[in-house]
Amino acid sequence: MPNLISKKIIFSTIIFLSYSYIAGQSEVAIVPDKIKVGDVAPLWVLPTEPDKQNLNKVEFLHNWAEKNGSNLLNPKINSNRHVVIMSFSASWCPPCKKELPILNNIYNDYTGKEVKFFIIDITEATRDSDKEMFKNAPKIKDFLNELGVDIPVLYDIRGKVKENYGLTGIPTLYVIDKYRIIRMMKIGWDDETKDEYVLDIKFLLNKLLKE
Repeated sequence: MPNLISKKIIFSTIIFLSYSYIAGQSEVAIVPDKIKVGDVAPLWVLPTEPDKQNLNKVEFLHNWAEKNGSNLLNPKINSNRHVVIMSFSASWCPPCKKELPILNNIYNDYTGKEVKFFIIDITEATRDSDKEMFKNAPKIKDFLNELGVDIPVLYDIRGKVKENYGLTGIPTLYVIDKYRIIRMMKIGWDDETKDEYVLDIKFLLNKLLKE
């Protein structure tokens, strides 16, 4: 089966020395200069609502996946590790409009399994740009509703997570295993390889669910 990982990986320089977390949680993390498959995924905490003032509703990566030998953030509530698949997107992104319905089909196929899907929205992080396409972009929820996409959305309102992951373009998709290791990166979208996109992701998810 053709594998797109080697075609899609882009090594991006990042500057990331430490993370500060809500509710007194903190971690100092030294991240490799290049984010690549096989690295430990940088931790993140993101709001589930697009409100810069209300950070009461948040999601943590290590609610679901954490390094081997470390516990999940709140094992009393969730003791089962999950595979995490996340795609950085924005409502102004034409390729995202093509990728997200396909990803949503995969999301529906894995309902009830130990896989967490997230869309990481950067629309608001880029809205202050002078470019009209960014300033006038629709809200991500309106964009997703139009596409019929119901994957949970997390809001990278200040753009910190995209910086920490060294984002160079969107869509950018990551598959992170139960032990917080990046197992797949896909950068961009190619209509000619959309069938391979689905096969690659499903093949990897099925493998990781058995680990």
